[in-house]
Parts: sequence; C-alpha cells; structure tokens
Amino acid sequence: MEELSVFSMLYNCYMFIGTILLVFNSILVHSQSCEELPFILQIQEATNNLCSPSNQNITESEICFIKLNDTSYECACKVNTETILEGISYTFQFTNSCLTNQTIINPCESSCGNGTCSQNGLNTVCICNNGFELANDNCVDIDECTGNISLCEHNCHNTVGSYSCSCRDGYTIRDGIFCEDIDECSTVSPSPCDQICSNILGSYECDCNSGYIIDNTGNCSDINECEDMTHSCREDQLCINQLGGFECVCKKGFGNNRDLQKCLDIDECQYERNFTIWQNLTGLPNICEQLCVNMIGRVECDCTTGYSLDNNNYNCSDIDECSQEICAHNCSNNIASFTCSCMSGYVLDSNQRDCEDINECNITPKVCNQICINKNGSYECECESGFVLATANECIAIDNSLSVAAIIIIGITIVVLITIAVVSIIAIVLAVFVS
Repeated sequence: MEELSVFSMLYNCYMFIGTILLVFNSILVHSQSCEELPFILQIQEATNNLCSPSNQNITESEICFIKLNDTSYECACKVNTETILEGISYTFQFTNSCLTNQTIINPCESSCGNGTCSQNGLNTVCICNNGFELANDNCVDIDECTGNISLCEHNCHNTVGSYSCSCRDGYTIRDGIFCEDIDECSTVSPSPCDQICSNILGSYECDCNSGYIIDNTGNCSDINECEDMTHSCREDQLCINQLGGFECVCKKGFGNNRDLQKCLDIDECQYERNFTIWQNLTGLPNICEQLCVNMIGRVECDCTTGYSLDNNNYNCSDIDECSQEICAHNCSNNIASFTCSCMSGYVLDSNQRDCEDINECNITPKVCNQICINKNGSYECECESGFVLATANECIAIDNSLSVAAIIIIGITIVVLITIAVVSIIAIVLAVFVS
C-alpha cells in the first residue's frame, strides 16, 4: 500500500451513544493518492462527552460513514491499521449495507432554511438561494433595498428572497428598474385638461386660452371682462362680453368715426327710408311715420298738425278735435283737421270756432217793413200802432171791416211765428248740451 501523507487534520469529536460512535463534524484528510484507498479517516474517540488528546483504537467492527467528496452513505469495516504520524490510521472496506445496530450519519439532516445543504465529505455547507444569506447556520432574507439606492430609480420594495421596484405617480416602470415620465397630455384620452395641457416631470399642468380662467372644477370658464372692468373700451363705448374676449361698440345712436377713435352721433333721420348700413345699424327704414327729430344719441318722432303720436312713439293717429269741444256750435272732424259751423241765426267768427249772432235788423233789405227787434239767433217784427202783422215781417193797417177769414189768417201766422221761435230756442239749448 502506498504511504499516505497527511497534511492537515481537524478534530471535532462527538460522544458515544450506546455502542454507536457519532462521527465528527469535520475531518480533513489529504493524501497523495485517493484512488487506491476508497476511504481513510483519522478518528479520535470521544470519552465522557470530551475529546481525549490520546489516540485510541475503535473497538467497533463496523461504523457507518459518508464518503469523502460524496453524498452517498456506505458501511465501512475495519480490516487493518497503519500508524500515520502520531495518530492511528484505519483502513476501511466499504460494504453495501450497515448492520442493524449501526446508525447512518447524515450531516445534512439539519435544515438550511431557504437554501440547499451541500456535503463535502463530512463537512456540510448551506448554499443559500438567491436573495438569502447565511446567518447562524440558516438562510435569511437579504433586504436588497437597505443601503442600496441604485437598485431602483424611485421606490424599492423588499420581498422574500427578492425585491421589486415601483415609480412615483406620473411615471411608468421600464425594465423593472427605471422610471419614465408619463406624458399625460398625449397619452391620456380624453385630455385631462379643458383647453391647454403642458406635460411636466411626473405630472402635468392645465392652462386656459386667453380670455378664460380655470374655475373650481378645473375647467376653463369665460372671463367677463365687462363685469370685472378689465376691458379696454372707451367711456363713449359699450363693452359686450364674448366667449374668450370682449367687443367695444358705440352706444345706441352713435357710430365710430372713420379712424374708429371716437363715437359720433348718428343722425338717424337722414337715413330714414334709406336701407343704409352704418356700424351696427342694419338699415333704418321708416324710423318715424311722419316727422323725425334727431337728438344726441337718439331720435324722436313727431306728427304733423291734426295728428298725435301713438304710444309706440312711431305712428301718428288723427286727432278728433270735435271731442275736445273746440267749436262753439257744430263740429265736423276731418282727416288731420276739423270744421266748425253755426246754427241758424249765427255766423262763424274769424277764429273759425266761435259763433256770433246775426243782427238781422241790420240786413238790407230790411227783414221787417216796420219795427225789427234782434234776438240771439233770430229776430221779431212788430207793427206800429194801428197796424197789425199780416205776415211774419209785414204789417198792414187795421181795418174794422176785416173779414173773419183775415183775422184767422193773422192769428195763425202769429202762432206759427211763435212756434218757430220756441223751436229755435230749444235747438240752441240742445246744441249746447250735446256739445
């Protein structure tokens, strides 16, 4: 047998349990040739739970061991001994099975936790899974996020055996590590903004077009420049609010001059019945029905004599002068005019309204052949002594020989005259009350 050269040995002793020797945790045996001998061990016996410094022979005929550089179990039987250095060298021959009273020694029976137990001869090594590290013979999770700020661009989240990355709001993950800004203005539909959207890192900003402002709901509302007095209209102009702006116009009845620097009064009357466009006036057909009177910034309508302006301040209606008792006696209404007339016995005054009594007694030829008495609207004829009225205005001498027929005629004539006078008086009274 080739001589063995032991370079180093590590003694870790275990106690006897009954007649079975529990083999050491770790024994390193180096030889120049491992091919000739299947198994060589330097063994030190454990006595009273302690390792003795002296080398003693193993009395057991068979002990179960694990092959060096292997993970299988074999039974070794002692066949001879050789002294190597100061220790005792035992040569074992491997058999296929251990005796019933022998215990198989498995160094990897203890758990490594989140790892794999690897055996190197009698040595056991815990090889931890990725994301774990060895601590007190057990594999524990590695917190990759602690002290390693380069793992994730934004947020690092430790998990069992690994980690994950996430991004702040407004970013999206790339390659599981990096964070890219989300362009909400171009990728989000519908647009998050009502009008103008500006992308910024991790977010976006909304803005409004000129003439609008962001309201409490985040939408753009029109600015009423006319109400908040932010318009630029002149004092002689009116401000009219528009969506997104405003318009300056001249007040009603005014129009811009040619250089648009001043509002001038519009003489609406000169455009009457002419469909002329001026500033915001779309033609002025028939501003007034009859007379047009231009005023500063406005126009007034009027009517010719005999007409009055209606409530619409545009049309003219005929005035019924007769309803105003404008004539002393009789009134006849005409279009835009009237005519006064008098009852019998009166004549129209120069003012064409009053009536004057006609003095029939001054009329030539005389209406009475003897005595004439003027009355309002009439007259009476009387006779001198010795005469009597033969007709209404003729007197005849009294003749005692007048026939009865003549007397009757005279009497009837007098009655008729009296009746006419009474009727005339009644007519005058009625006319006064009616008017």
